Amino acid sequence: MTEIIPGIYQLKVPIPNNPLGNTNSYLLKDDNGYLIIDPGMNHDESFEVLKKELAEAGASIEEITRIVATHSHGDHYGLAGRIKDISNAEIIVHRTARDNIQFMMRNRQGRGPEMEKWLLTNGVPKMDPAEMQHGPGGPPRGGPQGGGQGRPNFPEPTMPDTLLEGGETISVDKFNLEVVFTPGHDPGHICLYESNHRILFSGDHVLPVITPSVGLQTDSSASPLGNFLDSLKLIKEYDCALVLPGHEQTFTNLRERVNELVAHHAHRDAEIMAAFSGEAKTAWEISTVITWMPSVGGKKFEELRPWDKRMAVMETLAHLKVMKVNGVVETTLKDEIAYYNETNDKGEEIEN
Repeated sequence: MTEIIPGIYQLKVPIPNNPLGNTNSYLLKDDNGYLIIDPGMNHDESFEVLKKELAEAGASIEEITRIVATHSHGDHYGLAGRIKDISNAEIIVHRTARDNIQFMMRNRQGRGPEMEKWLLTNGVPKMDPAEMQHGPGGPPRGGPQGGGQGRPNFPEPTMPDTLLEGGETISVDKFNLEVVFTPGHDPGHICLYESNHRILFSGDHVLPVITPSVGLQTDSSASPLGNFLDSLKLIKEYDCALVLPGHEQTFTNLRERVNELVAHHAHRDAEIMAAFSGEAKTAWEISTVITWMPSVGGKKFEELRPWDKRMAVMETLAHLKVMKVNGVVETTLKDEIAYYNETNDKGEEIEN
């Protein structure tokens, strides 16, 4: 437990079997109890450490009156239900995060076959998609860019009580938290900005070292990378002295870090364009020639674990989605396999 400033505590809640190590939860003292931001993963070890960290801050589970989750991923939202069962705390998320939780609940049984079919459509070899459904454990919040790995953990979640749209203010004693809608890493992601102290609770939107994973998970009209880049531009304009992220350490250089993330994705675009070499390629084929995990020195695709290969394909597809919208690439379907190719200056598909 670390007291960031009087009234704000950082609690490190472990993520078992994940190289990220822990989720940074934040505790704010109110007149009638406590508000907690991102309580952590629904795991016995995580819950016991959370209770210990709370005790060090002079608090307990029973005293938590409000839970705010920056997004719906299990390593942030997972413990909300356990805490509510004990304290009857109010659970607060963005409306889109609620929708994402409901989607996962409806599709828990069919999620694997659906994903396998989608991976096959995008060129993943037949022997690999089933293997790519699994990993060594824990949620892959960093992704291939950041070094996360593991398999998803979707326990039956408790539904939220209060839904946000963005622009609201959540008051906690002397702190006033502005809700900033920042979709991208997750469609319902929010950040919280405290203007009096110039503090940003950034969740997984901006992290100090790793690049948040931004992947396209199904063939839909959504553009998670486009949303992520737009959200970065939005958050860059905030006057921020201190960033409190969902993982790793606190940092102060928000604008510089945003510029680094934008540059990273521009470099990834260049890698994808270079991968075509005048030929139509599947997302799988493109992924195999990209350098992944730059924050740990870079890894070749064949060096990635199965789960990270899946994340690599999803992230490649997120880039291809933006490129297609911008008229940079085109896609064709051949034998039920999707192929991408760069377009010429006239916007016509290049012949193979």
